[in-house]
Amino acid sequence: MRRYTTVLFDLFDTLIRLDRRRLPTVRIDGRDVRTSAAEIYPGVAALIPGVTLEAFYAAFLWSYEEA
Repeated sequence: MRRYTTVLFDLFDTLIRLDRRRLPTVRIDGRDVRTSAAEIYPGVAALIPGVTLEAFYAAFLWSYEEA
């Protein structure tokens, strides 16, 4: 059985209300998007070379929609 070292609880937009107007803006597929993905992406890109912001954002959005 796999052992986990970390458990992440995502409470944003559940217990913590997000003011989306305060999120950073990035350009995705020719449009400006306010998203926290803008802050997360540099760390992901360092760990997964070659992943584009657009690809990361699509996966990030998909995970949000699945939740």
